[in-house]
Order: sequence, then structure tokens, then C-alpha cells
Amino acid sequence: MLKKSLLRGACSYCVCVTVAALIALMICLLGDGMVAIPEFTARTGGDPLTAALVQILLIGLIGFAFGAGSVLFEIEHWSFLRQGAVHLTLTAAVWIAVELICFTPITLPAMLSMGLSVVATYALTWGSQYFVWKNKVRRLNDQIRRKNEEDFDECR
Repeated sequence: MLKKSLLRGACSYCVCVTVAALIALMICLLGDGMVAIPEFTARTGGDPLTAALVQILLIGLIGFAFGAGSVLFEIEHWSFLRQGAVHLTLTAAVWIAVELICFTPITLPAMLSMGLSVVATYALTWGSQYFVWKNKVRRLNDQIRRKNEEDFDECR
């Protein structure tokens, strides 16, 4: 499972770094050339190129966390709620840290806002998936019940 987690994390990291680099390139070509916020640029030594590269690499960590954490949903003896709660905890820690470092001033209101945003987004996604899969399981159970009833009727 560790190997699968690291492989998924590495693939997701590469995808996120590529997408972030392409977005940074589009910002430079089409926008004002400012990829990173001034506060982050100052924290990385004042060089905009260094800030952009560090930001892109840090964004890749978000992808790594989501990709590596996806194996949690394959732990069959865990409930869907437990899988989701652990996945949320792990990914939110990385997501919030990177977002605060790269995109917002690090203040208590910013951290609370980011945390609430992550939890609300995750809850909506998790809840919708829960009901989608609950309906699929119900339909499969109905099909199995009907099939069993047909088999039972044939035996009489």
C-alpha cells in the first residue's frame, strides 16, 4: 500500500506542477507578469522567478497529498466516513499550509477562513458521493433480491 501511495502521490505531484507551471506561464504572457503575491515574493528573497518556482513546487505538494491519500479509500475494513475523515485531515493540513504560505497573509482570520472553506467543500463533495454510492448499492441490492426471488420461484 505504501508503494501504491507513493506512486499515486508522485504522479499527482507531476500533474499539479505541470498545470501550475502552465498557469504561471499564461499569467506571465497574458497578464501583468506577477505570478506570486508580493508577500510571498518577499518571503522567498524578493526574486519573482524564485517565488514562482517555489510556489509551483509547493502547489505540487497539494497534488501529492491528494494522490497519496487516495489509497485510504481502499482500506476495506474502514467505513466511508472514517476514510473520508482521515483523508480530509491529511489533505487539509497540506492544502491549508500551502495556501497560507503562497497566497494569503498568515493571520488567524485567514487560517480560519481557509479551514472552514476546505471543510465545507470537502463535506459537500463527501456528502454527494455518499448519496450517489448509497443509491448504487440500494439498486444493486434490489437487483440481487429480485434475482434471488426469481431463482427461488423457479425451484418451486
